[in-house]
Amino acid sequence: MLLHIYVQPSAAQAGFIAELELPGDKFGTRTEEVTARKYKLKSAPEDGKANQELIELIASDYKVSKSQVKIKKGLGSRYKIVEIS
Repeated sequence: MLLHIYVQPSAAQAGFIAELELPGDKFGTRTEEVTARKYKLKSAPEDGKANQELIELIASDYKVSKSQVKIKKGLGSRYKIVEIS
């Protein structure tokens, strides 16, 4: 399963916020719009801390292990494509 994710790092509280319709080009896709899940993260975007927090949140939300969640695209971006295997 592939998910389009938009993250807001360095937030006061962490968690899933909402589903948003965003332009597909933000994710490198050819579709006009994609449905993306917005997550707020407490961690700052440095040394992979925010990415690790995102993986933990998604694993918890989808009730899978952290090893089943991989960021396929967007490691250094707020716009990410995440795969759950």
